[in-house]
Amino acid sequence: MEKIRRDVLGDTITKYLRKAILLGELPDGHHLAEPDLAQQFGTSRSPVRESLLHLIREGFAERLPNGRVCVRHFTFQDIHNLFEFRFMLESQSIKKWIHHDQRALPEDEFKILLDRMQKSYISSEQFSEYDMEFHKKIVHLSNDKSMIQAWSGLEEVIKSILQITNQSNGRAESILEQHQNMISLLMNNSGYDEVCAVIKQHLNEAESVMVTRIKEIRKETLI
Repeated sequence: MEKIRRDVLGDTITKYLRKAILLGELPDGHHLAEPDLAQQFGTSRSPVRESLLHLIREGFAERLPNGRVCVRHFTFQDIHNLFEFRFMLESQSIKKWIHHDQRALPEDEFKILLDRMQKSYISSEQFSEYDMEFHKKIVHLSNDKSMIQAWSGLEEVIKSILQITNQSNGRAESILEQHQNMISLLMNNSGYDEVCAVIKQHLNEAESVMVTRIKEIRKETLI
């Protein structure tokens, strides 16, 4: 039970710090001191240490020669690269499914997710979870272990980004429309280029919202 609790605490701390770094609330080079963070989160140093190791693996922090763990700034170019990689994964997954896989599209699974996302009472975080699951299913269409593993390695980072870009569900209607369009095209056996054009538009909009949101937050922190 202690191990489970420590893992949960570590995940919570990682999510908080990752989001703060994404939004620029923790500046480049900021010292992520274990004792200070343990005091801030009201926990022992062990889950903090696990969290910092996770952030280092994701590229949000680095360990300096003197042993200090410091923030690595997440730049707008980093955001662009991440969205480009997402497009590559999702578009190639669609390509593999269209050209190399005879499995039927799991229409019911996609429809259940879209129905859940349409509920007016769900929170921004719940909406982002369903959004994440939708794109995860797109990648799983590839039936390619390497691509699925690549997605899994980015999963928590993408979740953090979705929670920022989907905040207050301001884009819910647009997101749903684009998701529904993707599935309709796949169900109708539309061509690869047509489906990928919708995915590209969808991810470009998400990237634009992400950059705008970060600029707004960073400006607020300077006031």
